[in-house]
Amino acid sequence: MTLGDHKRFKSDGGFFSGRFLYQSGARKKDSPPQQQLELALAVLLVELASSDEGFAQKEYQVIIRALHQVFGVARDRAKRHINEAVTILKNLRSTSEYALRLREHLTANELTLVARCIDDVMDADGVQDGFEIYYRRRFRELLGIPADALDKTGGQDDGGELF
Repeated sequence: MTLGDHKRFKSDGGFFSGRFLYQSGARKKDSPPQQQLELALAVLLVELASSDEGFAQKEYQVIIRALHQVFGVARDRAKRHINEAVTILKNLRSTSEYALRLREHLTANELTLVARCIDDVMDADGVQDGFEIYYRRRFRELLGIPADALDKTGGQDDGGELF
């Protein structure tokens, strides 16, 4: 069974517009519509943010910024993706298919940026609990990024502005 045999994502199509996508080169394989990848990232980050039983406003803002950094998503669309991700997670047993979709279609540079966004969500509320650490390790493994391959100091700090 291939990843394509899994159930379809719930968002409809779009085009790649993120500033990072233009800088990072060609996509892997035949990419699905951008909104499917945006939603996949939102699902992973919302799962991480809500793993400690609290989805803080700072985490919400970091997810909005992450969607913008990786895909160029506008604030309103990012909010819709977050709301849809919350709904999906209520009825979902595993987010593995979303992580695998990102791994299959994003470049190595984009995946590194996604891993840094995961770190940003973990840092947003100032507390890293065991669940968050577990999810970071699990998501990096699913995304194909070893934890020791990332240097958080290599990420860009935009001063907390959303965009």
